[in-house]
Amino acid sequence: MSLRPIMLVLSVSVVVPAAAQRSSESHQWALLLQQAADRVEIDTAPIHTVNGIIQVWLRWSAGTGVPHHIAVYSIELREIDCHQERTRVLRREVLAGGDSSRAATEGSEVGSYRPSSGSLLALATAAACRVTKQAGA
Repeated sequence: MSLRPIMLVLSVSVVVPAAAQRSSESHQWALLLQQAADRVEIDTAPIHTVNGIIQVWLRWSAGTGVPHHIAVYSIELREIDCHQERTRVLRREVLAGGDSSRAATEGSEVGSYRPSSGSLLALATAAACRVTKQAGA
């Protein structure tokens, strides 16, 4: 038995799962909410819903007042209980200004909480619930 066919099989078995994982990690952002320079986008690709609780990626950005210049943005995997109007962060990555380094945190909020009425977070979570309900997720 030749060594080349075995190496080919082994290399394909490693490359194919890695490529599939990379494609599932790509985000498909859509505008969810914008208030003045603050913007919230939702990743429409991997929305998971179980008993009214959704897990969704949100991208938050805050402007500086200078066109096309974002001061801070973060990407969060959020768990949102649409029935109880409660939410918590499961994972967060933050990028400030032009800095290319990211700070990632896992499980940054121990319990879920109800955001303050009228806050950007309350508006964004309500909008995420509407979007996922309309999408049938």
